Amino acid sequence: MTLFKSMLVTIGEVTSPLESVSLYKVAGGECGQATLDKKYESYAIKFAGLQEGECSEQGYTVADGSKSIKVPTLGEIKVELFKKAATESDLMTLFKRMMATIGEVTSPLESVSLYKVAGGECGQATLDKKYESYAIKFAGLQEGECSEQGYTVADGSKSIKVPTLGEIKVELFKKAATESDLMTLFKRMMAHDAVQEHAGDNRRSDFTPGVRVALQSSRGRMRPGNT
Repeated sequence: MTLFKSMLVTIGEVTSPLESVSLYKVAGGECGQATLDKKYESYAIKFAGLQEGECSEQGYTVADGSKSIKVPTLGEIKVELFKKAATESDLMTLFKRMMATIGEVTSPLESVSLYKVAGGECGQATLDKKYESYAIKFAGLQEGECSEQGYTVADGSKSIKVPTLGEIKVELFKKAATESDLMTLFKRMMAHDAVQEHAGDNRRSDFTPGVRVALQSSRGRMRPGNT
């Protein structure tokens, strides 16, 4: 009977639940909580910086996952993570941050217009201002617009390669024709027609007198009323 009682006491010691303790630590806006056998409590406090208690007592009530940490003597222990419930003030702050981020993403970039005049035409490109120095250095552009230089008539576009920037599109412009330009063009056209007419007269003068008479006679017969 004494042996039987001793066996029951031993079985009771083995099967009875261990005396556990909850330990926590707050860091980085979250709380970690672990439940250990109380006999290991001193090691967890000493080596992991935990202290007796629960995260909920500190206001951290929202479960936020878990992680494992290694503690000397204890080895690896599992830590449940908790965070504080968001207050109305927190939600409003978060909303403002989200709206500010959306504004930054959707707002247009700060752009700048750059131009260069060469060969009687003006090329103009619009770039993000942070690339302005590269365009000035490698492409010889300068800040401003072609219209400010008197080049107002669109004349197509072309792409140019610029170191660091890659390929950029350049809009081309030319100056509008003035009354003086139009008069000069008209005079050139008249001079060209005069040259052509003079050349025709010279070709006609190459004919012999007899041929010229024959031509004139044939023209006379071809006029209406002559038979």
